[in-house]
Amino acid sequence: VSGSDVTFEIEVTNTGNVDLTDVEVTDVEAPGCDNIIGDLAAGDSFSYSCTAPSVTASFENEACVAGEALGITVTDCDPSTVEIVDIDIRKQAEGPDSRIFPPGSDVTFEIVVTNTGDEDLENVMVTDVLVPDCDRIIGNLAAGASVSYTCDAPDVMMSFVNEACVTGERNGVTVEDCDPSTVEIEGGGEGCTPGYWKQTQHFDSWTAPLTPDTLFSDVFEDAFPGKTLLDVLKQGGGGLKALGRHTVAALLNAASPGVSYDLTASDIIEGFNDVFPGGDYEGLKDLFEGFNEQGCPLN
Repeated sequence: VSGSDVTFEIEVTNTGNVDLTDVEVTDVEAPGCDNIIGDLAAGDSFSYSCTAPSVTASFENEACVAGEALGITVTDCDPSTVEIVDIDIRKQAEGPDSRIFPPGSDVTFEIVVTNTGDEDLENVMVTDVLVPDCDRIIGNLAAGASVSYTCDAPDVMMSFVNEACVTGERNGVTVEDCDPSTVEIEGGGEGCTPGYWKQTQHFDSWTAPLTPDTLFSDVFEDAFPGKTLLDVLKQGGGGLKALGRHTVAALLNAASPGVSYDLTASDIIEGFNDVFPGGDYEGLKDLFEGFNEQGCPLN
């Protein structure tokens, strides 16, 4: 992998039947492998390891050894090849770029994957946990080559930060890179909690035609038969009941002229009706809850 410290194992053997003197190893491309061994008896070997630090480019080099006996110099060289692999991904731009969108936007990302190493890569693949449309199997990617594409996160209602990551392989070595991207959803940034709306002294903040006696089923799918909006606000429990509380609070926030809320009443009604029955109650509850807890401007 690019930037690695590459270690070599060097073994020098006197393969003759005469002792050698002034035995010395030189390595132009990896000077850390230079070594003065000195005397080396017939049949003996000398081994050591050496390192080329922080290698960022492929190279082929030779370690050479020389020794003397009776005025005669003997030499031998042996080559070694180092392949450097690397990869880069950019999502929109390098680093934690940030863009602002209104609620409900379809957010498009520009993905660029580049093989920044010196060797061809196989099994190149992009994954993006929060934006699965950005997942991509690229396959082979030649050294220096790039692949670009666009992908979308549909109907985004909440701000998020996510990463697109890429991996590639060569000769059993895996390289990877990740790049984050920030999506900020603009809005009023205000919201009152279910606890606010269910209090008697705050009934005057309800906006007509909504009243504490309005049946839940008059606005939404009939998830709570016979219950009013106030009844749903007051009920405890998790799952659908928790979603019901925050759905009513979200509706009242959206309807109130005194609350600069991020969602419209239509957004809330459509959102609840889309998940009931049997949908992602927890996910929608968390969405509404986040908006409902931004800070209440009402008395």
